[in-house]
Amino acid sequence: MNGIGLAQAIRERWPGVGLVFTSGQLRPALPTGVAFLAKLYLLDTVITVIRQIAMQQMLRGCTECRANPIMRRSFIRPDRP
Repeated sequence: MNGIGLAQAIRERWPGVGLVFTSGQLRPALPTGVAFLAKLYLLDTVITVIRQIAMQQMLRGCTECRANPIMRRSFIRPDRP
């Protein structure tokens, strides 16, 4: 299974889980809602994308995310830029 197949399998099994796909190639056809980062990327870019995905999930009230102990921890600090 390649990365695209894995992203599709995750999206089908856990549709509310945020996904970030990275590649040194051109952007491939990805499932809806999968974020894409072209390599080489900056750490600040990765952090921003993950925060955006987490915020979207929190706003949607994603049940899969609430059930995941890692996602229950709040790592988005509104008091920090």
